[in-house]
Amino acid sequence: MRSIIRLYEDFTMVPTSKAIANLAICAERAPPNGCIVECGVWRGGMSAAMADTLPGRAHYLFDSFEGLPPATENDGQAALDYQRTKTSPAYFDNCRAERSFAEQAIRMSAAGKFELIQGWFDKTLPGLKLPEPIAILRLDGDWYESTVECLNSLYPQVMSGGNNHPGRLLHVGWLFPRGARLPLNA
Repeated sequence: MRSIIRLYEDFTMVPTSKAIANLAICAERAPPNGCIVECGVWRGGMSAAMADTLPGRAHYLFDSFEGLPPATENDGQAALDYQRTKTSPAYFDNCRAERSFAEQAIRMSAAGKFELIQGWFDKTLPGLKLPEPIAILRLDGDWYESTVECLNSLYPQVMSGGNNHPGRLLHVGWLFPRGARLPLNA
């Protein structure tokens, strides 16, 4: 899995240990069918790595490519400070990325097919019905409101199947976990 992550290291800001942990969950626990969805793809590196781990599946990648929306108090002081400190090397232009990076990364991968959906989650997700159940839903939207929108719109489409082949939710929110984890604790 480390070799897969190395292929896409210019396309992800996820720390290697966390990326490997995500890929291990995909490899060990993903149902044998179903699509892969990632919300908050930045440059597409984790989506491409998941495609190489689970080849041949349909992948749906959601991102604004405009950076993060404004943080709120629900996201915590660290998130609010992050958006104020624009000179920090960790700022990454507020997580803004060119769509072409994500397109390049996913085209390099073993994805069976992919769709890159650009826009804010509250505009692109409500009412969306994917053509097949979700096997892996990876949320990396960082903020509270983004995570709530993803869960409300997509979690009902995560594959059920009891103990045999249930779909998996990979909830990361590694950059600013407070706001991204609040919806799961409610």
